[in-house]
Amino acid sequence: SLYSSGFGITSAFAISSDSGILVDLSMTDISYDNDTTASDNREGSILRGLVGAGWDITGKTSGSVKAGVTRRGFDNDDIDADVSLSWEANLLWSPKEYSTFRLSTAQAANETSGPGFYVDSTITQISWDHTISTFYSIGAVLSYLTDDYYNETNDRKDNISSIGVSGDYSPTENSEIGVSYKFAKD
Repeated sequence: SLYSSGFGITSAFAISSDSGILVDLSMTDISYDNDTTASDNREGSILRGLVGAGWDITGKTSGSVKAGVTRRGFDNDDIDADVSLSWEANLLWSPKEYSTFRLSTAQAANETSGPGFYVDSTITQISWDHTISTFYSIGAVLSYLTDDYYNETNDRKDNISSIGVSGDYSPTENSEIGVSYKFAKD
């Protein structure tokens, strides 16, 4: 089993009433309780530092963009640490208060359950949420995920495209019934 523990600091420093500087620092320790060569080779840490900006313009357009580096280190001295460019970006546009479009992209280090020592993941997603009435809302999402397996013998890289739609019914303020469909293709 995977055990991860960590801590992080996220700070925002205002530049003006509608923008600011963002700083995001984190450290995660990765360990496994089973004692196998594969799990021993995956134990280590993830250090991540991102700097960027956030804004909210006229209440219709908001977002944040942060970029920096991630270092995936390993406890085993025979395995080289991997340092890669990392980012997070979220752009939100609400042409009407009941309809919202979001563009998100991120790069992060994730643990693998199979090949390689870890997975370098990049995701880009476009979504739309629309409130029809107090009771009904609908949504749609398109995403593209790339998983690059670090130190995997066959240089495995997975590319997954998906599309999804959803609908929600809220008969009361404290309840919601939803239905969704997602199709993914490798």
